[in-house]
Amino acid sequence: MTGTMTYDTSPSNPSEVQTRVLQVASTFTSRPLAKTLQGYLAGAGLADAVEFVEYGHVAEYMLGPASGAENILGTLVLVRVEDSLRSELKNAVVSADTAAKALLQLKVNVDEFAKQITTLSRHGKPVWLLPCPSYGWVAESFKLTLSCRTYTNLLVARVRGIPNITVFNWPNSLAAQEINDRNTDRLGQIPFTREAFEQLGQFLGPEIETALATKAASISPTSSNGKADLAKFLAGLQLRVVLARAEHSDSGHVDRILRTAAAFSLTGENRDLTDADVNRIIETGACSLVSVSDRLSHYGPSGVVSFRTDADSLIIEGLALSCPVLGKQVEFALLSGLAQMAESRGCRRLVFEYRASGRNQIMLKFLESMANATPEGRFTVSVTDIEPRIRKTAVAPGTWTLELAT
Repeated sequence: MTGTMTYDTSPSNPSEVQTRVLQVASTFTSRPLAKTLQGYLAGAGLADAVEFVEYGHVAEYMLGPASGAENILGTLVLVRVEDSLRSELKNAVVSADTAAKALLQLKVNVDEFAKQITTLSRHGKPVWLLPCPSYGWVAESFKLTLSCRTYTNLLVARVRGIPNITVFNWPNSLAAQEINDRNTDRLGQIPFTREAFEQLGQFLGPEIETALATKAASISPTSSNGKADLAKFLAGLQLRVVLARAEHSDSGHVDRILRTAAAFSLTGENRDLTDADVNRIIETGACSLVSVSDRLSHYGPSGVVSFRTDADSLIIEGLALSCPVLGKQVEFALLSGLAQMAESRGCRRLVFEYRASGRNQIMLKFLESMANATPEGRFTVSVTDIEPRIRKTAVAPGTWTLELAT
């Protein structure tokens, strides 16, 4: 449906909107992550808050039902295997016999932790596991560093491939021993320096966003029943997508989306974007904001498209969708809207200027399914081919409401 329309992204009943929370369950004190991690997730529109499970309650959390609460985005699990020995070794005398007993206990503890995180994964929400290096005062005092590394690898092998669990690799930027603070580790089970925690938060935010986007964009039922169930769900989602010309008052949304959207983006995230760049994009008049809602939530501004016309082509210079709306068929509704915009401007085809960034493989796969690659690295598709390709590729084509206000 085309024409100028208003679009209200506020919920009809604000009390029904729940705060989206990322839960962090860690075998050590990890609260110093909060500032950088929460800032990234909020900016990317993924979570409104980050909450922490104290290390003494991790097992209780993973085995209990709380992790499946509706408002929980997922659980980030940080594990340092030496922490499982802390209570036994805190006041122990350093000796070969003590170290031998600790090794036996470490195997038991790792086996138990693997069972706990497997149980957590069955609650239906994503689980992201980051195995952390054991360079703390327990491992150092009892010379268990190499053994802890072995059992960390064993834990990873046990859980890798389990549905709903994504394993992150420890970042190379934090591989140096200088990240450790053994004094705060000994006194308060806080293993890393404040600077290291800040860097870790900066690393984890994009990793979680990419994992969520990959999962959302790769929904592909393997059975006919599974596809029918998904089609039924999407048809009942009451998806509404509006494509409206961006105004200067929208600059904050345009800036946020272009900076943070990485997985479904023509160019990847634009960290170096300046206010002047955003203003220039909006001032062209060829920039649209994508707002999304469904019966479950109002996501608000969730995407940006910038374009230009050249002869008979509508050339899409920038296109990005935030992770929370992927997997809902927003990308197909948006493509349909772009086809209508092209027709209204007398253009016969869409041209997408894709640039690989290392993190936008999901966008590449989408373009490969909906358009034709050119030798120059672009993707092009005839406007008349858009709807047939959508009907062929989308799980529940046409079960959305599209509104243009351009």
